[in-house]
Amino acid sequence: MIDERKAAVDAFVEEARLVTVSEAADRLGVAGLKGISKSEEAGPCPVCGGTDRFAINRGRGAWNCRGADGGRDGISLAAHLLALDVSRREDFLQACAEVLGRAVPGDAPETEEEREAREGRLAERRAAAEAARVQDEAKQNAYRKREIAKARGKWEKAVAIAPHPELLSLSKGEGRGAIAGGQSSAGGFSPALRQAQDEGKPSSSAAAAVLAYLTRRLGGFAPPVLPFARAIAFEPYWLQPQAGKRLFVHFGAARPGPEAAWREVCADGRMEAIFEAPAMVLPFVDPSGAVVGCHLTFLDPHGPKGRPSVWLRAVTVSGKSAGEESVEKLPTKKMRGTKKGGLIPLTGFVARDGLILPDPARPRLVIGEGIENVLAVAVSEDCPADTIYAAAGDLGNLAGRAAGTFPHPTLKNKGGKAPLRVAGPEPKPDEPPDAACQAPASVTEILLVADGDSEIVATAAAMMRAESRLSVCPHPEPVEGRGQAGRTVATAWPPQGADFCDVLLQASKAA
Repeated sequence: MIDERKAAVDAFVEEARLVTVSEAADRLGVAGLKGISKSEEAGPCPVCGGTDRFAINRGRGAWNCRGADGGRDGISLAAHLLALDVSRREDFLQACAEVLGRAVPGDAPETEEEREAREGRLAERRAAAEAARVQDEAKQNAYRKREIAKARGKWEKAVAIAPHPELLSLSKGEGRGAIAGGQSSAGGFSPALRQAQDEGKPSSSAAAAVLAYLTRRLGGFAPPVLPFARAIAFEPYWLQPQAGKRLFVHFGAARPGPEAAWREVCADGRMEAIFEAPAMVLPFVDPSGAVVGCHLTFLDPHGPKGRPSVWLRAVTVSGKSAGEESVEKLPTKKMRGTKKGGLIPLTGFVARDGLILPDPARPRLVIGEGIENVLAVAVSEDCPADTIYAAAGDLGNLAGRAAGTFPHPTLKNKGGKAPLRVAGPEPKPDEPPDAACQAPASVTEILLVADGDSEIVATAAAMMRAESRLSVCPHPEPVEGRGQAGRTVATAWPPQGADFCDVLLQASKAA
């Protein structure tokens, strides 16, 4: 009799092991998840709560929760959802029973006391998870506030690149013109600026460096008045260490060859300022006009496009990949604070009561990913008085998230066999307002500025996504003399392989 019961239980367990994650999720009534890809759903965990910490991938037959280990079978999913400890035989068999929807062979049904004990354990887990979530959210909010305050302070303490006394505590810059003399040092900045700092004039030299940089990027044309653009004389460039890797940097325009000299950085496992340079800094402002972040562009008048050229070599020192190395060029633009949902104000904004707001009398918005590309369009249009010019900072903040992906027609993934998946042209539905930059409600015409020297397929899909997203005016506000007209959105494309700065440069050469 005992052998018969054991055989029946073994068969019962074997059957339970065949139950997939997808089948178990349906049987256990998992709900409240939203599709994030063709086969994956995510949302609040039925046990831990949260907003998106729990996910089920039906295609791969896997589930995951950031508050647990995850698994690839129905039994582990049932154990997680019902607070069962599968290291205990009774709980393991209970998990098997739950995924099969029937009792363990030969076992008496769960008693009322056993059910109450199990539900009590589950309630304790949920309460502990909720307390941890609240604590974690409070920490994240505090960290976000500190970062926003730091970003705002960095912008506020910088010097204006041109006099504009009626704006928010803007210091007076002094003059325009390029920085003269000296070669760029290995640290990526001009000795002329260092000399100016020694003479007590770092602010005016930094402002001049920004204006010289913009003039150079705009093909020799003077930039429009940028009341919110500021300059920092010497901004440190911080680099984070990478676990299990040694990091080295090389300063030079060309990709380093075998004989290149490298300097090790972050050797003690801590962040390191690998160089300092003058920087252009502009604020990110949210829809209310509050400064919530800042955008930094590091400058070097002798570098490519007027910016430093620094290469990073990362060498893996442990594990199966020991000895492997990668070389990449470090970005010369950084962001602090937050950018999601915000804009970088260029022209057409006004300062009022400590806020930076779009001029409601201007019905047209020109916006793109990068500051310089948008300014090139502004120069070419001679900055008409009915237009607001702004930048999103990056393509993600301009276009927003996609509803799905599609296979790239030519590029392959890292394995080299399957097509690379690219974010599609349709915006993800039900996104919160701060998920990407917002256009002022008074705007009725938008011109999106594309970048032709980025990967064309992904960029085209992103611009289509931006067009679709920004064509909707969620809170239309009547403007005197215009009523509530619909919003039109179009995209301006430069020649492939170029941006509008290149177009201006060619026009300057042809003049």
